[in-house]
Amino acid sequence: MVYYNFQAPNVHLFAFQSSIYLNEEDEKNCLLWNHCDKVFRKLNLSHDAKTSDIFRLNDYLKIQQDASQSREYLLKNESFALPFEGQINFNNLCSNINGFVSPIKIYDSYGLWLNIRRPEQDENGEVPENPELFKFFNPDNCLLIQENDSFQDGNPSRFLGQIIVITAKLSEDVITRLQDFNSKKKGEELKKIADECVKYFFYTNSVNFNLICNQENLFESHCFEYKFSDKELNESNIVVWLFEKQETDDKFKKSCLELLEIFFYRIKINKAYNDGFKTSKKLEKLLINIENDIEYLASFNNKITKMIELSFFQEKLITLPQYGLAYSKFLFDLDHYENTIAIHKGASIFGRFTISEIIMTKRE
Repeated sequence: MVYYNFQAPNVHLFAFQSSIYLNEEDEKNCLLWNHCDKVFRKLNLSHDAKTSDIFRLNDYLKIQQDASQSREYLLKNESFALPFEGQINFNNLCSNINGFVSPIKIYDSYGLWLNIRRPEQDENGEVPENPELFKFFNPDNCLLIQENDSFQDGNPSRFLGQIIVITAKLSEDVITRLQDFNSKKKGEELKKIADECVKYFFYTNSVNFNLICNQENLFESHCFEYKFSDKELNESNIVVWLFEKQETDDKFKKSCLELLEIFFYRIKINKAYNDGFKTSKKLEKLLINIENDIEYLASFNNKITKMIELSFFQEKLITLPQYGLAYSKFLFDLDHYENTIAIHKGASIFGRFTISEIIMTKRE
């Protein structure tokens, strides 16, 4: 039997977008900032509990940024994050939620860290929760940036990818009951809880996903990582981290900025690798077309006897230079992706391991 009670459920969205070549107007319409505003509207979140005004993130962002800084917090008041509050209707009760949003610039990219949580305690003490609560954090998958969202004015945005991290502190009752299980059985029971969290997180609009990390211990608590199999979410992962000790919660809070950096490098490297793979396939196809056309033209052996052959010959004389231009562009793109990985080679291991493995590697 699975016992689902826990406290302090949290959802963290980490999303990143390239800021290269963005002009002032593009920055105001940045995909990440617009997405954040969409979440605020969907969940009816307010910066000030005394008012019901739903705020726009752009109203709190700096107008001028310091290009010399490798990392810069983008709020006008120079703070790390902007808090917010709201309410949800759960089990026919009006329940408080709160959280924060942190817009940040890391080198040549923008990052968005959005946290939504239920308080661990209210005026009556600890608040026991269950996985069903997560469906109210993500109605209609509003937290996720999907493929259609990442196109602006018909052109692909510079969206790099996103990671969702769900955390929850297991109740003392659950921890006590799990002590009766051996390590394998305990992992199986916790996986059922993690599966339920993911299921309810996508409750209003189901998403296909695969478990890619069956069971990992991170800071002495179990962590499960899932990969979306839906095409529109192919640059996304979701992690469920079930805190079994207060020590895990404490280390998580101390490691938050490191997590942001780790996720940024991991996503950027994976994005460069995936884009490079797609480009190499296009390059391979283009090369075949070029070779076929050249072989066909060479078959004439300088002898053209029909007008239709002359027309075809002239057409290829026009298209071959265009092929050459496209070929050069693909080579340039491949070089760019390789350089992206090389520049971050100190973090290049991040693309090859699970979240828990790279966090522990980073800390070492």
